[in-house]
Amino acid sequence: MLRTAFLILGVLLAALPARAQQSPTAELVAPVEVTSIPPAPASHVLDQADVILPDVEVKMSARLLAARLQGVAVYVATVSSLRVPPSQQAEALEKLAGKYCAAWNPKQVGALLLFDDEGGLMTVVTSKEAEERFTAFLLEKEFREGLAKIPGDVISRVKLERSGIIVADTLARLQSEAAKGDRTKRIGNLVMGLLAVLGIGLAILSALSGPKATAAQE
Repeated sequence: MLRTAFLILGVLLAALPARAQQSPTAELVAPVEVTSIPPAPASHVLDQADVILPDVEVKMSARLLAARLQGVAVYVATVSSLRVPPSQQAEALEKLAGKYCAAWNPKQVGALLLFDDEGGLMTVVTSKEAEERFTAFLLEKEFREGLAKIPGDVISRVKLERSGIIVADTLARLQSEAAKGDRTKRIGNLVMGLLAVLGIGLAILSALSGPKATAAQE
């Protein structure tokens, strides 16, 4: 799966959460394997870390649901901790995001944004359907260009909201452009098919009229 991971700068609250201030002993924490994934949220937002403001969550959900009407399923989820050493957080986040995306987007063009409150990291994982629909190069390019527009001094909860909306809008646009291309291709194939049939018909008429004209002259 395509993964676009980047560090969320800034803080979630007015001050950095205490759990994000890793101690040297954090390296000794044993990784915890996630054995179950919660059901896909109807709102397309699952804030398990409780870091998204209610009004922000409502706004984000509305945009994600609007994208769903365009055939794109984008989800945003947060976790309070991955329960792994800091050196393993990025890898653990990507693996967990892949599991969420596979469970929530099994047969849809879409993506999942997963944010880890402890490490301050977020990753974007696209669905298998999206990767079959678009090239990895195109997806990464479009996501990076859109996400790069978010100001660096914006607090993380706003970055999370904007990131979710940007990913949803980007996929919806690509899906719309691809659909237009598909329609154009179908119309072109139809026209070519009709021309081929017309050409065959004219050839048959010409072949049939040829002997008759010769007989009449004789």
